[in-house]
Formats: sequence, C-alpha cells, structure tokens
Amino acid sequence: MAGYSISYLTLWIYILIPVKTGSHPIQLFGGGSRCQGIVQILRKDVWMPVCNRFWNDTLTAMVCKELNCGNPTGSAVNGETTLSVNTTFLRVTCPDTDLLKACNISFVTEAYCRRPVVINCTDPFVLRLSGGGSSCAGRVEIFHDGVWGSVCDDGWDSLDAHVTCRQLGCGNALQALGASHYGPGPSKIHLDEIGCTGAERDLRDCPARHQHDCTALEHAGVICTNHKAVRVSGGADNCSGRVEVFTDGVWGTVCEDHWFEDEFAMLCNTLGCGSFVRKTCHNHSLSTYTSFICKDTSSLWNCSIYHKNHNICKESKALGVVCKGSLETETSIPTKTSIITTASTAGKMKSIKCTELFSEVKVAGNSKLKEQYSFRNSKLYS
Repeated sequence: MAGYSISYLTLWIYILIPVKTGSHPIQLFGGGSRCQGIVQILRKDVWMPVCNRFWNDTLTAMVCKELNCGNPTGSAVNGETTLSVNTTFLRVTCPDTDLLKACNISFVTEAYCRRPVVINCTDPFVLRLSGGGSSCAGRVEIFHDGVWGSVCDDGWDSLDAHVTCRQLGCGNALQALGASHYGPGPSKIHLDEIGCTGAERDLRDCPARHQHDCTALEHAGVICTNHKAVRVSGGADNCSGRVEVFTDGVWGTVCEDHWFEDEFAMLCNTLGCGSFVRKTCHNHSLSTYTSFICKDTSSLWNCSIYHKNHNICKESKALGVVCKGSLETETSIPTKTSIITTASTAGKMKSIKCTELFSEVKVAGNSKLKEQYSFRNSKLYS
C-alpha cells in the first residue's frame, strides 16, 4: 500500500508534459549581463525557471551556444535567489543532440525542485562607441573572437542605432551615422547588413551578415541622447574660444554667470588644455543656451545644468575661455576682451561682468598662430 502512495505522490509533483524548446524563447535572467544568470524559458507568456536537479554541463554549453554567448566559464551552480512560493519549474530533457531546439520541456513543482539553474557564459561580444568624445557617441565597435572590429554602414539605420544606444545605457539614438564619420577605426569588420527591428535588447540579436564587402570608409557610428560634450570655437585653437556644450541632443552656448576658479579649472582640464588663464565673453548665437551651477564636484557633468533659464542667465553673455595650452598665451595679441582676473578666495574667483564682446584674434604678423587659427577645430570632449 505504501508503494502505491509513493507512486501517486510522484505523479502529482512530477507532471511530465513534453513540449519542444524550439518553440519557446530562452534567456538568462538576473546576472551581470545577458550571458549570466538564471536559465528561464518562456511558457504561456511567463518566464519560468529551469530546475537544477536534472541539469548537466552539456545543457549549459548548449544554452551558451544558443544565446551566442561563447562557452561556459564553469559548471552550473545553484541559484541563490528569492523565488515566489509554489514556483513551478521546468525540466529540460534532450535526445542525443547538441541542438537545444530539439529538446523537450516539462513542468516540475517546487516540492520536487527547490533551486533554479544559474550559468555563466564567456560573453565574447562586447560593444563600445569610440572616437566621439564620450561613451555615448562614436564609431560602433565590437570585441569578438579576441579582436576589436567595427560595423559596416551598409543598411545601418535608426533602428540599429536605437538598439545600440539602449544596450549601452545611453538612451535612444539621435543620429545613425555612416561613411566613417568618426574615422576609419579597426581594420577588422565584424558585422554587415544589420537589420534590427528596434525591439531587440542586444545588437547581436539582430539579423546580420558576418561576411562583408566594406572598406575603411564605411564604418557605422551613432550619437545617443545621453551623449554630453564640450568644445570651444572661434579661438586660435581648441584651447581657447567660446564654450559650447552638447546636451539633450543639441549644441548650445554657456552663460558666463556663476563661473569661478574651480569651474574654469574643471573646464580646462576637461578640454585637455592645462590650467585656466583668463575668461572671455562672446555673443549667444546658437539655438539654445545653458547655465552651470557647480558645488563640490570634480566634473562639469555633475553640476546642475539649466537650459534656457532666463532667471539664471538674465543678460549674461556667452562664456569663453583661454587655457594654458592655447597659442594665445604664447604671444601678446591685442583684443577687446574684458579679461576677468581677480584675486581668488577659497578656490572661488569673484565674478565680474564683461563690458565688451570678445573680438576675433588678430593673427597678422604671427604666422604660427595664423596657421593654427585658419581652421575652427570642433573636436568634442567629455
């Protein structure tokens, strides 16, 4: 009699309803990347964990391969995670095959299985943006098979760019760029003809060709909404001129109020131009303007930034700067700049209104400066 009771109990807690895994998506959930975490399979619109009781290393390798995540970094481990009471697990059983889609799945109750499978794969596919001045703008580059390579711009569009930006945590795409906008980059090209729908979580989930017919002039790039950058324009070089910042997808000038010694030191350091020399003032001529109010920070981007706030900016002119790295510091050039240099107090400089607008640097008689001034470098910094 006892034997029959055990049999009935087993039938109740171990319900075998085979279904092919090929018709159900699989994912890794709760890890540090899409290639780490709890193994889950989508059943009836619900992501359900897989029971570790029936799992083995062969299945781990099959999941890593299915997700394009390289090889396992070790054996499957027990999931140290909080699951809801009366969780229903899944069991995966496979015939003699290395294709996950040919395996069967069945339901197992919590009474028969208490822990999910957690696996770690190598995740050989790493994405970055290079050459754009911040981690949220630049040439699209992928680390795959041990080498950094780029993406060809054939078929590259806003949907592909949106997936890229979201994967990097950079918001959405402002521009999808081609024709090697950010320079030639790596000689290796990993992907061509990418065709994302825009719903993918990861660029590798998009259809693409691994063979290409592209040249060094066809690398894809993107600018994302979270991209922030600063540049100077109208000066002798990229260490002097009117300060312009890129935020919320648009370039704008900066109001000259609320700028002190600490803020100028951060600005010149961000530009890679050494120490602060002097302040200049200019006209606002871009479509927007911003105000920076900084407190106890070493980065301009940690300051409070206000867009088109007339109460803060008032009648303020557009901020300009000359840093030590500029050629303007190497020669005496007559200008109409209202130079603001006063004694500093506790790291702050007393703010003084400009009385005249900055006029363009007179380069006659200085061939070195004239050569540098003949182009307006708009290189980005972040």
